[in-house]
Amino acid sequence: MNDAYFPLLAEELKIPASKVKATAALIAEGATVPFIARYRKEATGGLDEVVIAGVRDRLDQLAALDKRREAILKSLSERELLTDTLERTIAGVRSLSELEDTYLPFRPKRRTKSLDLEDLLRDFIGLGEPKRQITVIDLSPVPHEVRPTVSAQIGRLAFEFNYWNPQRRDFPILLVCEEAHQYIPREADLQHEGSRRQMERIAKEGRKYGVGLCVVSQRPTELSETVLSQCSNFICLRTTNPQDQEYIRKLMPEGEQDLAEVVVGLGELGIEAQCLPDS
Repeated sequence: MNDAYFPLLAEELKIPASKVKATAALIAEGATVPFIARYRKEATGGLDEVVIAGVRDRLDQLAALDKRREAILKSLSERELLTDTLERTIAGVRSLSELEDTYLPFRPKRRTKSLDLEDLLRDFIGLGEPKRQITVIDLSPVPHEVRPTVSAQIGRLAFEFNYWNPQRRDFPILLVCEEAHQYIPREADLQHEGSRRQMERIAKEGRKYGVGLCVVSQRPTELSETVLSQCSNFICLRTTNPQDQEYIRKLMPEGEQDLAEVVVGLGELGIEAQCLPDS
């Protein structure tokens, strides 16, 4: 809680700063708006629920403002763009919209030029700055109908990088596909044709070029049979669908299928399958 905001809230809400401070303290302790309005009138000076809710909401806004301001100052400092004048300007901002408008001219430019593709590829395979062993690509903000296209490009990029890499044996790549049934489906359709083809290519040929594929799904019956047929390792976790359970049994070697009957947790199975590069 920033005490410097109490005079600001007092001016905005037209109430004494002492009442703002007392209300803020009660909210910080976890008290609800109805409780404060009914049972803590002596502390707030009789503020009603509307004013108390206004204090709470404005404090939340200012907390978010402080968090965003800190991130912006850090970004500017790291890029050596932070001047004393700019820092004072950012410190005096009192709303998120004003803060974003102030930051807009200094916001990092998005990569949209072909000249940046080399750096983009370096980040993808972990050779950017700083270097990383794991790169996480979050597709949740991507529209559902676009995800198969993006997934296809990711698969193609991973395969072709090591296909042309003369040091592929010293630079293995493992592509881990969460919720794989969403873009490597069993049934062929136009929307998923590209992603399905690229992932099946990795499953069938990737091991020769040091590219592995790990597919994670709770619905193995909806996964591409071509991909699963190329997987040599299966980790069963959790699923309750009877069709999926039966499918998992069939994935086991013929001489070991009877073992599935004695596994206590068979009612709670799932699947993670791996196509790994040759060692």
